[in-house]
Amino acid sequence: RRKLLSFWNIYTFFETYAKIDKPNFEGYTPDKNAMTVTDKWLVIRTNDFIKKASAQMDDYKAYNVIKEFEIFVDDISNWYIRTNRRRFWKTEDQADKMVAYWTLFNALKVCVQTMAPIIPFMTDYIWQNLIRKCDSTVAESVHLSDWPTAIEGIEDDDVIEQTELVREVIATAMRLRNEQQIKVRQPLAKLF
Repeated sequence: RRKLLSFWNIYTFFETYAKIDKPNFEGYTPDKNAMTVTDKWLVIRTNDFIKKASAQMDDYKAYNVIKEFEIFVDDISNWYIRTNRRRFWKTEDQADKMVAYWTLFNALKVCVQTMAPIIPFMTDYIWQNLIRKCDSTVAESVHLSDWPTAIEGIEDDDVIEQTELVREVIATAMRLRNEQQIKVRQPLAKLF
């Protein structure tokens, strides 16, 4: 349930800002040179998720698809959205905002299409209320759409490895900060 809530929160985040900006992806192709490192990272992660989910579904191992989905949703929620949140707020650079929207939209659309056989009602709800509103060329239902395909032309160039290193450094720094805060609070607690 917790992972489905994270998935729902990604949808809610996108929908909240999409209601304001009304992005339209019909015929839109992002400029790959305008993509940030985190955009490229999410596209590569999305391609990897498609590959892994396809292999597991072909092998009739839906439980492994669920595990991959949980990891992917966590990556989107706890990395991509957290590091790119301000790009959805700012209004001065519309081209950059559109790339951020498209990158998140692509990942969300792939999640919906991949998980449709496993969580049919939630995925079709998101399809109807978000995917079709942002791209009117898609199928009438997620259950009538094709299986997702990878986005070509974005090379890894160690983006995944470098991002993992950055995430580890940030996690370590946050852990050290939290430990330091606990040490400061303990003597204060004794005073009261």
